[in-house]
Amino acid sequence: MRIDHMHARGFTLLEVLVALAILAIAMSAVIKVSSSNTDNTAYLEEKMLAHWVAMNRWSEIQLVPPDKPLYSTSGVELMAGRKWEWRREVTNSPDQDVKKIRLEVTADDNEAVLAKLTGYWAIAY
Repeated sequence: MRIDHMHARGFTLLEVLVALAILAIAMSAVIKVSSSNTDNTAYLEEKMLAHWVAMNRWSEIQLVPPDKPLYSTSGVELMAGRKWEWRREVTNSPDQDVKKIRLEVTADDNEAVLAKLTGYWAIAY
């Protein structure tokens, strides 16, 4: 008695290996994109917090009475559980009654400037 109708059905070893190779390549691309997205999110959060520190410094400048002198200075601010170093540079502008103010903020553990603000301050008489 011969059974011809029973043929093995399924995938060959070669087909399984090709499918696994394609899956591995696709998964590595997904992991790379996910990692890049995570790094981008952390960088944007750091830039946003640095900008907030700069805006806090600018708000304090706006509270200084116009008849008081404004000087270049620097300091450290704590925000979101991190230390942020800021520097304020006050220089002359083409108009002698107006000072140019430049604020720069860096993370305490990084020397790269993450936020810059430039504005002008009118001197009162």
